[in-house]
Amino acid sequence: VNGRIRAFSAGLEHLNMIDPTPDTGDRVLGIYMKNRPEWVVAHYAAIVAGGFSVALYDTLGADSTLFILNQTQTQTLVCTTSELTKVIEAKTSGAEHLKHVVLCDVDTTTSHVPQQQQQQAKDSGLTLWTMQAVETSTSPPSTPTGTAKRPTGDSIYCLIYTSGTTGEPKGVPLTHSNLVHAIAGLKQSAVHLCDQSILTPDAVHFSSLPLAHSIEHFSHSGMIMQSAGVAFYQGDTAKILDDLALARPTFFGVVPRLLNKIYDKVVHGTPPGPKGWLLKVALKMKLNALKDGVLRHGLFDHLIFSGKKIGLDRCSMVIVGSAPLAADVMDFFRVLFDCPVMEAYGLSETTGIAMMNHPSQSVAGDVGTPLGENQVKLISVPEMGYLTSDTTHGDASHRIPVRGRGEVCFRGPQVFQGYYKNPTATADALDSEGWLHTGDVGAILPDGRLKIVDRKKNIFKLSQGEYVAPERLENILVTSALVDQVFVYGDSFQSVLVGIVVPQEAPLRRLANEVLGMPTADTTSFHELCSHPQVVAAVLQDLVVVSKQAKLFGFETIKAIKLHPHVFTVEDNFLTPTFKLKRNECKSAFAADIDALYDHCGDKKKAAAASN
Repeated sequence: VNGRIRAFSAGLEHLNMIDPTPDTGDRVLGIYMKNRPEWVVAHYAAIVAGGFSVALYDTLGADSTLFILNQTQTQTLVCTTSELTKVIEAKTSGAEHLKHVVLCDVDTTTSHVPQQQQQQAKDSGLTLWTMQAVETSTSPPSTPTGTAKRPTGDSIYCLIYTSGTTGEPKGVPLTHSNLVHAIAGLKQSAVHLCDQSILTPDAVHFSSLPLAHSIEHFSHSGMIMQSAGVAFYQGDTAKILDDLALARPTFFGVVPRLLNKIYDKVVHGTPPGPKGWLLKVALKMKLNALKDGVLRHGLFDHLIFSGKKIGLDRCSMVIVGSAPLAADVMDFFRVLFDCPVMEAYGLSETTGIAMMNHPSQSVAGDVGTPLGENQVKLISVPEMGYLTSDTTHGDASHRIPVRGRGEVCFRGPQVFQGYYKNPTATADALDSEGWLHTGDVGAILPDGRLKIVDRKKNIFKLSQGEYVAPERLENILVTSALVDQVFVYGDSFQSVLVGIVVPQEAPLRRLANEVLGMPTADTTSFHELCSHPQVVAAVLQDLVVVSKQAKLFGFETIKAIKLHPHVFTVEDNFLTPTFKLKRNECKSAFAADIDALYDHCGDKKKAAAASN
């Protein structure tokens, strides 16, 4: 691998593919593809050449791709033939600095690229290369030219773009110093938390999150620095569990969306008869034992929860990040995986993971304590009722003691120094004392652990003056077996909430059979079921039950819903590349439905914002 990295780096310099940019003098190499070994080669080749890589999600839309290429003045992009059409479109749309495209999934020549596509690339002003051609362009091929400067601690290691839910993406430059402190913090904490290090030469990391994601990039870099192994998934999320069984990793990171899907399949797909009964008994006993801090059960672990069945028999740590995970789902996977499952918290701006909880905790639902040298503090958010002087959190039915509530802020050597070429956004995020304002609201528990309780940025006020955090409500509603995804809407002109719900097809059909009193599998399409008034009413009633179980206030319970038969996707521009809901896009796309829902539930105070 080192030989390929040095050869590719030398080729980039020799062919003038990574020259200093006109405005900042940065040496930038773009990478635009799914995780694969060539991704790693390209990234480290850029560093050897005295530059850095800029990672683009392979699911990025055309506008975001063009913006990133132009802001970074990227001259060369490494990708596969799958992304080539989008790259050509970006060039013809105005990516003026882009000149070279290096294809890493073809052999020595570009002859395997369709002739029409080759001509389109040429007409747009792009030169196509294979990775091997770049690697062998110098003589001898593995000798770098030596023209690049060695990086320092303050040199940019990588440029990661945040997939914002609104507006243009923001570039987060992470330095070599940021990375070293982040990896040292995780390694130190891993030894303390798990009585062993996950960052050793014998370790194997399962790489399934996009390498353009800060947590994956950070985890991956830590493994490489320790000469550990990395197993890449095939690139198909539907086959991740198969890949996991083959890889048998010692460590991997995962996002809640994948765990929620597995949870639904296991919990709501329990087989009837003795096997189903035994599974329920085993789950109940292990969950009860977990409350006392006991993770393992000899008999049930051997018969039912064997890690070998899913490739986790060697796993010492599973880290969940990127979004909140419901406490009951977290506990379920601690039992199922038979290894520590820990919720991590951090941002691209904190070089990935900044906090993590302890595997022996008997209660899930918090993000633990800071890693390494990170400092954390809270700032009061009086408009939302959160004060650093607060001593309790929750309502009268479930109130817990806390040592203050407020916006979570970070400071320390993992925190970035500012957004790439964006001083306005930098001033909004970093204060004069170097504190990063996250926009998340947290509560400090009595023993010092942090619990994320709200979101400052994505809140709105209903017409009666009550504040609503829709993301929190959505995370509760998706725990329903009927729900795959949900978009909760409200604004200051409305007194109630409405929702667009993407249902799970199999559970919805079972519900429809009960409600309509007849089988629907062969006679009714999924689209028709989503439009049936009785089915919609039954789903809404289920969500009301879920809301009551979660002890939501009356104003937090949605009053009308539309069932949408199509999953929200990145390609449809409803989700960011990290699978966060784009609220403005959903609001625009479902404006007519939102108006109709408010008409239906009797709230006539229509907001102009709902249709603008």
